[in-house]
Amino acid sequence: MLAPDLALWRSLFFDPGELQNANLEATLWGDRADPDRDRLPNQLEYFFGTAPDQYDVLALPTVFVAENLVNFSYRRSGDVSRAIGRPEYSTDLLSWSTDEIAGEQIENGNGHSTITVSLPLSSERTALFFRLRLSSGE
Repeated sequence: MLAPDLALWRSLFFDPGELQNANLEATLWGDRADPDRDRLPNQLEYFFGTAPDQYDVLALPTVFVAENLVNFSYRRSGDVSRAIGRPEYSTDLLSWSTDEIAGEQIENGNGHSTITVSLPLSSERTALFFRLRLSSGE
């Protein structure tokens, strides 16, 4: 389901009584809650355009090598601002960067896009890690 902001998205999946119950924030409707136990907290479910009450690990980002590029691919809901999530990479898990990342966006025709960002293979990088850094959707 598509929603232009996190509050509206929450209202699509959780009833008003649940959203007013602060005791349920950590386990049901909060940004870090994972009510379906698929290891995707609600903030990621919102970003990926998946349902927080349906187990869905197929939405997880993937990393693959093709044509001398290391690629990081992920899904984004069409209603989510690009500013909410950005891919970053690291060679040591301590410092993260967006330098050198080239990317493309493919519209899936279902209200979602697949974003793939790439870095050239390099003998100077003995390790390479990607992450998706999210900011608040509100």
